[in-house]
Order: sequence, then C-alpha cells, then structure tokens
Amino acid sequence: MRHIGDVVCIAVSPDGNHIASVGDIRGGYTDTRVRLWDRKTGETAGILPMGRVTDMAFSPDGKTLALA
Repeated sequence: MRHIGDVVCIAVSPDGNHIASVGDIRGGYTDTRVRLWDRKTGETAGILPMGRVTDMAFSPDGKTLALA
C-alpha cells in the first residue's frame, strides 16, 4: 500500500532492512501515516497513524524510530 499524495521524508534502518516513510497534507490529500516497509519484499510492515511529521530517524540499533 502506497502513500496518497506527497511523501515528506524517509528514513532507512541501520541494517538496511526497513524503510520508514511519511505522507503530508497537500493537494487535497491527507495521508500523515508513518509506513514501515520491508525493503526486500516491498510490503508494508506496519502503519502508524500520526499527525504532521516533518523528520524521522532510526536509533543506531534500529529498534526505535524517532519522529519530529
């Protein structure tokens, strides 16, 4: 499942196995969910309903995703 509208930012896990992405409110679309993707399969590994997120980063051990 992909984002509707624009993607604001992405973060890649330290091991490279996961990518997190977040959409924005633009062009009439509202998709501010943070999506966690499995890089190998391209499948969504998780979705977090959030408000507006403008930046994010994985912790060095890859167990935590910080959102701002």
